[in-house]
Amino acid sequence: MRRRDVRRNAFSLLFQLGFTDNEQETKNIFFEEAEMELSEKDKEFILRLVDGVRANVEEIDSLINSVAKKWNTTRMNSIDLTILRLAVYELKFDEETPDRVVINEAVELTKEYSPDGGPAFVNGILGKLV
Repeated sequence: MRRRDVRRNAFSLLFQLGFTDNEQETKNIFFEEAEMELSEKDKEFILRLVDGVRANVEEIDSLINSVAKKWNTTRMNSIDLTILRLAVYELKFDEETPDRVVINEAVELTKEYSPDGGPAFVNGILGKLV
């Protein structure tokens, strides 16, 4: 599976986890009902991203808030915020993927899922962090 598709799945799972108290059950259901066939390598990458974001969410939000002029994470729509958290985790903690690729992938996800203005907003925030 392409990394873009794997990131889309990571975004979807991370977004779903924002609305549940039962993390493990949500993960199990997510992987059982995945629309695409996920290899073990894909699942590991998804979980590395999702678990990494969740373990570092306070620091990630602090980084986002430090560059988001007149905005903070409590005011951002949940789609943009989830995409930003995922990208900031990859930029600052994972560092396996080049910055420009992470930013491009985040902008493409935002184009797909976010309301108008989301891609420019996400691009602007991430551009200030690199």
